Amino acid sequence: MGTFGNKVVDVNPAGGRESVNGVTLCVRGHFAHDYLNSGRRLLRPRIRTGGEEVSVSWDDAVSEVSKRLLEIREAHGPSSIGFLGSSKCTNEENYVFQKMGRGILGTNNIDNGGFLCGGNRMSDFHRKTRGLFRTLRLSDIEKADMIFVAGADHGETVPVMGYAVKRAASKGVPLIVVANMGSDLTRLSTLWLRPGPGSGNVGKVIHALSALVHRHNNGIDQAYIDRFTENFDCFERDVRSLDIERLCITAGVDVDALKEAAAIISGRRGVFLAGGEALEANDGGAALDAMINLFLISGNLGRASAGISLSARENNILGAWDMGTVPDHLPGCVDMDDLPARDRLSKAWNANLPAEAGLDTIGMIESAEKGDLKALYIMGENPLRSMPQQERVKAALEKLDLLVVQDILETGTVGIADVVLPGAAPAEKAGSFRNLEGRVQAFTPAVPPPGDAKADLDILGLVAKGLGCPGHEMGLETIRAEIRCVVPLYAGMDGQGNRSWIKGINLTGSEGEGAKVPFAPIVLPEAEENLAYPFAMMAGFRRVHAGSGTRTSNSERVRSSGVGGDMEISEADAGMLGLQEGDPVRIVSEYGIIERDVIINPEMGKGVVFVPRGFSGNDVMNLFPLSQPGKGGAQGWMTCRVNIERSVSGE
Repeated sequence: MGTFGNKVVDVNPAGGRESVNGVTLCVRGHFAHDYLNSGRRLLRPRIRTGGEEVSVSWDDAVSEVSKRLLEIREAHGPSSIGFLGSSKCTNEENYVFQKMGRGILGTNNIDNGGFLCGGNRMSDFHRKTRGLFRTLRLSDIEKADMIFVAGADHGETVPVMGYAVKRAASKGVPLIVVANMGSDLTRLSTLWLRPGPGSGNVGKVIHALSALVHRHNNGIDQAYIDRFTENFDCFERDVRSLDIERLCITAGVDVDALKEAAAIISGRRGVFLAGGEALEANDGGAALDAMINLFLISGNLGRASAGISLSARENNILGAWDMGTVPDHLPGCVDMDDLPARDRLSKAWNANLPAEAGLDTIGMIESAEKGDLKALYIMGENPLRSMPQQERVKAALEKLDLLVVQDILETGTVGIADVVLPGAAPAEKAGSFRNLEGRVQAFTPAVPPPGDAKADLDILGLVAKGLGCPGHEMGLETIRAEIRCVVPLYAGMDGQGNRSWIKGINLTGSEGEGAKVPFAPIVLPEAEENLAYPFAMMAGFRRVHAGSGTRTSNSERVRSSGVGGDMEISEADAGMLGLQEGDPVRIVSEYGIIERDVIINPEMGKGVVFVPRGFSGNDVMNLFPLSQPGKGGAQGWMTCRVNIERSVSGE
């Protein structure tokens, strides 16, 4: 980071051999950092008084927060309080944040913004694979003999992983991509398997492929199956019941291409990468289950430089989870019902921890609507921009007795807060992140926070002291020492926060000895059809925006880049609707309406349209429901059914 006058003015890759990025850096890191110097930075604490926000001292702001939190707990109980942490805040901040919620106020209503990035599915995948996906290193991608990518556009969402895949493909490593849309990776691929627009077709393609790989490997290594896997007999029975050709027809892929892919995978040391379509799409769970089966049946479990990974799009989603900023796990990804682990943590914190899992992000919004949740402390998130049904979310938050927002920029959520606490960006504080390959990356401040803003860890220490627990304002190194003790995954993190890796796992992908990874049942989702909403819309990403665009929309370089949020549609569908390039249209779902101009994309499949997130206030999220009553398990906010209409101005 290059600085001038206490401002970051330049960011470049370090270029070191041991650095994550090497000589590459994504466009957001290289150019969008000017949001750090935005005129919308929060500079002073504020309290809402008589409907107006007024600047106050830190003592007054902290006193207001702690006093009202204690009053609400006394009047309504711990379950009336919620904490929403951030996958954009440091490991240390998230650890202290959830400790304050659980250890001081006694609530498990704790979550982070990664919930909207497929956090629930990631947790489910972690459980099914015994944590296997968490430690595939980026360097392994370039050492593999074959790369399989499903439902991911790494160039737009996780560029550092995309660079590794591209380098491998350019050296001749076979690359198979399963995706609905063209991308940098499909253009480099050995095979592009494009499913039809029906819901769940990515999962159907991978299920068919795993069955073909099994058939291709006639002499399955029974010793490998016995050593590393479970439930193989059920998988084999499911495979025998599949009609591969019919399955290919319903999924919209060519059976010969699928057979070619199976031949490439069989016998090769492979890396398997899943992305947003699996983590965030409504029926992505079927795709993730299929990825487990394909990885297992390919014989790659336990092989060096082979593995499986999920490319989460938030920079520290795994770190926030590891630190316990989730409603159903304690620090270290420990289940709430693990009594010995909970007892150890209770003793370490000298606190009686709540036993039952708390509310997730959606649950807290719904509880606020009902009047049951009375207070919400938000650190580093902007739910009024990131969540579906934004007006509904706003109305719910306005019903709270207390809304505390700790952030760095003026946002819609800050605008309705009762107390605003100005925090610091990563360039302005010390801490660590845990990246997608399991590396813990520590950093120190390049510049001080602007105005009276403080490092978030310092703010949390002040609030904890106000709550009657002064021990929480301990220094960074003391917090790291505590994390090493109570989070075994981080036992290797040294006192200085130097680069380290989370604790390794054994070859079966489990932290426990002798555990095995089970084959997942083959479940084929029914095609989702709706004549009123005939198109499948994908709410994807553009590389200029991070997440919902709260930070990057405050970058002048991003705003002037010329990259827009227009709707992309296939030539065939544009012709059917009589649309030309640049025509204004209305995109209508069961839940909302947005307007965009048309881009005709020759690489788009028929029946699918694409609208990127982050633009126009991220209003594309208003096409999705906040929750889906009657649907069990994790839900996603990446695909939904829509209709396309000419806007009035375009008639």
